Amino acid sequence: MVRRPSLRLATAPAPAARTAPIPTLPPAGTRRWVAGRKAQVVEAVMSGMLKLDDALRRYELSIEEFSAWKRRFYRSGVDGLRMGLRLRHD
Repeated sequence: MVRRPSLRLATAPAPAARTAPIPTLPPAGTRRWVAGRKAQVVEAVMSGMLKLDDALRRYELSIEEFSAWKRRFYRSGVDGLRMGLRLRHD
C-alpha cells in the first residue's frame, strides 16, 4: 500500500477584524456650531450611534433646534446647515 502524503491546506492568519471607523463627535458642551459639527451630530443620531436624548443633553440642544438641523440637513446636506445660507433663504 502506497501512502500518499497528506495534503494540508495552507492557512493564513485571519485578517484583523475590519470595523468602520467611528466618526468623531464634537466635544460635549460645544458652543460654536459650524455646519460640519451639526452634520456629525445629525448623522450620529440618525445612524443610531447616539441616542436623541443623549445628544440633546450632551450638547444642550432643544428638540426644536435638533429637528431644524435634521430637516435642513436632509433638504440641502451640509450646505443647508450653514447659518449664513439659512438667514438668506428662510
